[in-house]
Amino acid sequence: MVRLASSLYLFVSCLFLLAGFSLHVHAEASKIVKWKDANGVTHYGDKLPAQDAGRGNSVLNKQGTVVKTNESFNPNANTQEIEKVSAEQLRQDSALLASYSSVEEIELAQNRNLKSDQLALQALQQRQEDLKKNLRNLNTKFSGKKMPPHIVEEVKGYQLQILKNISEIKTVESSISQTTARFANYKQRYLELRPRDQNLTYIKAKKKTLTELQAWKADANTRLNFNLDKALSYKRAGIEAPPHVRDGIEQANREVARADEEIAEMQESIKKSQQSFIK
Repeated sequence: MVRLASSLYLFVSCLFLLAGFSLHVHAEASKIVKWKDANGVTHYGDKLPAQDAGRGNSVLNKQGTVVKTNESFNPNANTQEIEKVSAEQLRQDSALLASYSSVEEIELAQNRNLKSDQLALQALQQRQEDLKKNLRNLNTKFSGKKMPPHIVEEVKGYQLQILKNISEIKTVESSISQTTARFANYKQRYLELRPRDQNLTYIKAKKKTLTELQAWKADANTRLNFNLDKALSYKRAGIEAPPHVRDGIEQANREVARADEEIAEMQESIKKSQQSFIK
């Protein structure tokens, strides 16, 4: 009995599978594809021929209603677009390397480009303060009083100028932001194209820091010698050096020792960076 039930269940399952397959085949057979060839001639069929593969097409049901639309895809066109973008990037990279020979040059160019906008911004900000001050003086002068018509017009004039000035300030600030962002992109791309220059830039920055450390040590030594001379003068006179002289000697000694440590660390760091740059 169990064996009979299992056979019956298997038979019914097979019927369902065959029915599903039949429906799928029927649906595929009833599908109509509409497309246009390279000459613009419209065609109908159950699928696109090989020569028209990738062309835009529409799938119609047996009533002629569009049930699906497939966008065209042209691998050759995509490849051409990629090649076009690559060529443009190559042109920009060549222009960048031809214009600048170091990151420092890019920074100098950035400063030159920003200079005029920065000066304009300072002038506009100063003008804004002057306009607000003039408007404030008028309001204070006629506080609690009725303003004559010509003063009312003057106040309106200041208010309009302030609004116009705010707009001009925003324009200049936007220009500064765009210039800063543009040159930041230049520096980033330059270092991608010439990664060795990044290490060189670090070396230059470290050397600048080293120079500053050496100047700090020299200044501390000068103060140390000055206070030592004063302490010696007091000693010859049989007088104890005052606290500020003793404190000055102690402070200068600490600074010289600290400068020596940092100078040694920076020299070692520069040495390692130079070795890495040579490799």
